[in-house]
Amino acid sequence: MNPQTLTIITAVGAGALSLGAGIWMGAMPSTAAMTADQQRITSAVGFVVAMAFLLLTVAGQDAASWTMLVAAIAGFVLGRIPPLRRRLAVAFPGLAEQSAHPARKPRKESTGTDRPSRSSR
Repeated sequence: MNPQTLTIITAVGAGALSLGAGIWMGAMPSTAAMTADQQRITSAVGFVVAMAFLLLTVAGQDAASWTMLVAAIAGFVLGRIPPLRRRLAVAFPGLAEQSAHPARKPRKESTGTDRPSRSSR
C-alpha cells in the first residue's frame, strides 16, 4: 500500500471518529446538569480522543492529527446547535438533560379558605 494512501485513510478515519466524538460531547448538557454517568462518559471520551491525538502526533501523522483536531472542534460546535441537540437527545436518551430538581408533587388547588380574607383583617 502506498504511504500516501495510508496517510489519507488514517486522516479520514481519525477525522470521522473525532467528528462523532465532538458531536457527542457538544450534545451533552452543561456540567451542572450532567448526571454522574454522563460526567464519566464525557471524561472517558475526552481521554480517548486526547490519547489518539497524542499517539498520531508522536507517530508523525501530522495530517491525521490536524484533521482530528479540526473535526473535534467542528463536531463540538455542531453538537451545541439547539435543534440538533434536541434531536440527539430524543435519539439517544443518555444525552438528555437531567433536571436539577426531582419531580415535585403538584400543588393543591387553593379553595380560598386557607387564608383569611382581606376584609376580615
